[in-house]
Amino acid sequence: TPSEPARVDVQAKVLSDDPSFYRFEIIDRAGGIPDDQKESIFDRFKRGEKTVSGTGLGLTLAKKIVEGYGGKIWVEDFTEGDEVVGSSFVILLKKG
Repeated sequence: TPSEPARVDVQAKVLSDDPSFYRFEIIDRAGGIPDDQKESIFDRFKRGEKTVSGTGLGLTLAKKIVEGYGGKIWVEDFTEGDEVVGSSFVILLKKG
């Protein structure tokens, strides 16, 4: 949100149930992403709020890069079931 300072946290860990993968989370505690937009935000030229600048290519490129390395990327609610509190972008990448 433009009215507040941004706060983003990044976490990285090896998956305990499958140690061949790294899990990265980029946590944004600003406004969340509605459930009906969680998949489409990775589409080319798709933008959330029209008041925020951007081309709608950033998450598309991120997805292409992650998938190019055989990984996966998606977005979840920061607080499960509460899409207003913030978002957690999750990236899984195979080790090595």
